[in-house]
Amino acid sequence: MECGQALLAKTELKIMSTIGYHHLEQVAKVCLVGPDASAVAKKLCQTIYTAIVDHGESINSCKALVKYLFKEQTVIALDEFVGEHKGDNRKIDFYLLNDRFPINEAPVDSVISWAQLNPDQRYLRLASIISPVVVQNEQEMNRWSDIALKIIDKAPDKAAVIDALSSHLCPNSWSGSRATIIEGRRSLAKALFQHSDPIVVEQARVLDARLHEWAEGEAERERSRSRNLDERFE
Repeated sequence: MECGQALLAKTELKIMSTIGYHHLEQVAKVCLVGPDASAVAKKLCQTIYTAIVDHGESINSCKALVKYLFKEQTVIALDEFVGEHKGDNRKIDFYLLNDRFPINEAPVDSVISWAQLNPDQRYLRLASIISPVVVQNEQEMNRWSDIALKIIDKAPDKAAVIDALSSHLCPNSWSGSRATIIEGRRSLAKALFQHSDPIVVEQARVLDARLHEWAEGEAERERSRSRNLDERFE
């Protein structure tokens, strides 16, 4: 194990092949288990962060390794990829948002404990980079994810958190009617109508109206595209 940790600590990624990352992931699964591995896990997270931000490393190459780090070394990964000291880094946020939200791999209680250390900043930060909905078999369901519900319950600024979560409810890739998908997401807003906190209920009603407006606008665009297509074939 010590040899594996030494290898991980000395790794210089820059531009590494997908196979290389796969080998690192296999070593990490054996050697980065438990609190004794936290120092090496921190160094590896910092190395990956630098590879992405400074050296243009492919996000797809290291996704499995990063997911593992969020799952097994949650606090370290949150500090190094998400922590407020990182500031506004769009490359990392793009990765976190577009790789099936690796933070959702982390144990919910560990994420919440981390957020509680600086609740004013961390809950809103998390709300902007987690998946608000359950994902099953690569399909997004119209059901709040456990981490989203916990964040809504615990966040000091619940209105801001719900607003941040709502930005992920319009799909960027889809099959079929996007308008129908967005309309279906209204069930998420309605699920909060009976919440014990009146601020959550109020914001849920705002979200419901917003989703309806988005769905109507998208439906009109779909009808317009359909008309234009029909006219081309006439």
